[in-house]
Amino acid sequence: MNASAKAHMFGSVLILVVVVLLLNATSASRSDPPADRQPATVQAQAAPMPAPSSVPQSASQDHVEVISALAQSSIEAANRSAEHTKLVYELALAVVGIFGVALTFVGITNMKSLVATAEKQAHASVNGIVEALKKQIAELTEQTRVTADHAKMLMLETATACRHYNLADWSNYAESRKAYLQDAIKAAGKVREAAKQLSDTRHEAWSYSFEALCRADLGELDVAIATLEKSINCYKRDDASLDYNMACYCCRAGQDDKGAESLRRALAQDAKTGNTLSMDALDEPDFNDWRRKNIYADLVGTELRPERQAHIKEMIADAVRHAMEASAKQAESA
Repeated sequence: MNASAKAHMFGSVLILVVVVLLLNATSASRSDPPADRQPATVQAQAAPMPAPSSVPQSASQDHVEVISALAQSSIEAANRSAEHTKLVYELALAVVGIFGVALTFVGITNMKSLVATAEKQAHASVNGIVEALKKQIAELTEQTRVTADHAKMLMLETATACRHYNLADWSNYAESRKAYLQDAIKAAGKVREAAKQLSDTRHEAWSYSFEALCRADLGELDVAIATLEKSINCYKRDDASLDYNMACYCCRAGQDDKGAESLRRALAQDAKTGNTLSMDALDEPDFNDWRRKNIYADLVGTELRPERQAHIKEMIADAVRHAMEASAKQAESA
């Protein structure tokens, strides 16, 4: 039973008690006078009235006494009725006071119930907030861990790709050189995957340009050009080195017009920074096909400069020497 039901039942009992007390008081106020006064009243009512001419003086005194007794009895009855009325009034005040105290108690109980309910709701709200914060912290922790893993993979695979490319450059055997380049391409793919997870467009663009370099060294020029275009689209900014590499691949692939356009764009961008690519273009072996065709001389010249030719001859001689040394070591070990 809740507090409101208890208060209703208690109020009903109090009202019933008040009604019973009022009925008792009313019946008491309407009761007959005491028995010792009834004979005089009865006698006075039952006595025959004599004729006026024959009423003696003693009879008149008797009537006066009877009337006085009746008046006194009425006064006493009125006093008793007033006392009963006062008692009922006092009882009613007491009942009202008790009822007020009961209502106050019920109000306090209800207030306690409201406070307890508010406390429960507050605890539930706080617990919900705490759980939500814990969930967010766990998600952030997991995201941080995943981000750290991707960043670690990006750094490691970048180093792996560069190492394999250098090994391919130093290798004197075609098969091992091809294997190193293929491993470098795989590492570049892992770099690209990690960069996408980190929303790192710079490293993603680098992975495409690095793969294009490896493809070009493998002789896959069409694939190299398509891959480098992905790098340019991913980077979304002017980069002289990307356009310069595109010119090299296009010249080797026979795409002369596209290559010349890329080279002019690269030289124009480089002129704003240091104007060093124009000298590199004059010594670039990848543009030899244009020199043989005697086209784009304003960009690449008509032939390699003597210094560059001597450097290339020295590089070829070193390569031949390394190859001969490697062959001699294999013969000795055999």
